[in-house]
This record gives sequence, structure tokens and C-alpha cells, in this order.
Amino acid sequence: MSEASVCIAFELLVPAHLSMLQDEGITLDFPQKSVLMNFRAKKLARLDPSILYGPQKSTLLYSLEGFIGRINFDKVQHHLTLGSQMGSPSSTAAYLMNCSSWDIRAEIYLRDAIANGAGHGCGSVTARQSLRNTATKLNTSRSICVTVGLPDQSKTNG
Repeated sequence: MSEASVCIAFELLVPAHLSMLQDEGITLDFPQKSVLMNFRAKKLARLDPSILYGPQKSTLLYSLEGFIGRINFDKVQHHLTLGSQMGSPSSTAAYLMNCSSWDIRAEIYLRDAIANGAGHGCGSVTARQSLRNTATKLNTSRSICVTVGLPDQSKTNG
């Protein structure tokens, strides 16, 4: 596997997702899986996770789901901006699911991303759009407490 042929953080994200699936009893095998896992191991060996705990933002914050079980998510809370981790819904969700106490700012960001993202409440989310929507609402209301309602599921399921 050539480093030039993979997407950013692919070697961290895909193995992390495979591991989470395996924890649920789902094992996926494919050609070159061992190559991918070795690539991840090499990458992680070079990374010091404490870089995420400092004041400097890192592009690694875009891929926090790749660090589930490897970092202390409470120590990345200070990187939240308008409730998100680098404007990334997936990183923000990973943060919220793995920090020790619920963070309402992250919840508000994710609710807004789902309600106003590309899927308009049906699940498709884009980072750029959701961050822009949240920023607009925060600037308009001049308040950190933005209430975003999700669509009533009883109306869509019946």
C-alpha cells in the first residue's frame, strides 16, 4: 500500500472502524487487510497522542474516531469550537461518545449538523455546512445555548 494512494487518516480510521465492528461480533476480511493494519501500527508508533492534549490544534483532531480506546477524550475538550472538534461531525461524535461527562455544546453541534446537513434531518451530514449553520445561529442569537430540534420520528416512520 502506497502512502500516496490513501486518503487522509485512512490508515487510522478504517482499522478503528473494523475494530469496533469486531467488538460487535462482525469480522471483515479482505485482501491486504494485514498490510493496512501494519500501516496503522507504524503510524501509531510514530504518533504521540499527548500532542492532542496540548493547546495547539492538530489535523489529527479531524480523525478522533481513529483514536477511540487510545486517548483520553476528556483531555481534548478544550479544542471544541462552537461545539465541534474541527468542524467534523464524526470527530465530534467520537468525542461526545467517549468523554466522561456529557457535553451539551457537542450535542447541540451534532443536532444542528443532522437537522441542517445535506440530508436535512435524514442523516447525511457535511462538516463545512454544519459548522457554518452553527456559527450563523450562534452569531445571530449571541448565545451558546442554541436549541435544535430533530424531526419527529413518528411522522417519518408511519
